[in-house]
Amino acid sequence: MGVSFKAIATALVATAATTVPASAAQELWVAVDQARPLKLKRAAASLIVGNPSIADISIHDDQTLFILGKSQGVTNLFIMDNEGETIENLTITVTMPRGQFLTLNKGGDQYSFTCTHRCEQTPAVGDSQDAFQLVTGQIQSKTRSALEAARVASEAAAADDS
Repeated sequence: MGVSFKAIATALVATAATTVPASAAQELWVAVDQARPLKLKRAAASLIVGNPSIADISIHDDQTLFILGKSQGVTNLFIMDNEGETIENLTITVTMPRGQFLTLNKGGDQYSFTCTHRCEQTPAVGDSQDAFQLVTGQIQSKTRSALEAARVASEAAAADDS
């Protein structure tokens, strides 16, 4: 009445073979705030990102995409051609940059830094709320100032042309 090891192993292999999808997703890794090019085998007509808060896609042309890591995590990307056939099925893993990122834990608070020749505080998921809001507020203020300066310069150039 005993079942042989060979029978169990054969059943497990048969089950595994039927549960693995024919077009299993390939893995692609990218760091937060970094872009990575992806060259396609043929022209893409549409794409779907599982979670656009983790990774974003910039379309350069119909066969070249750039994947931007937005926040740590794992998402997926389906790319289809005009006939609706899958060109790529990717699992995208977004990580923090290696060797350039420092996490400081002080009491129950976390602070994140990006380091090159000096360390600058960087907002990251998991940081203390006060630190995160302070840094993101400064970034938003700087961005608004830059956009305003660009608008003023554009208006001045348009006035000079008239």
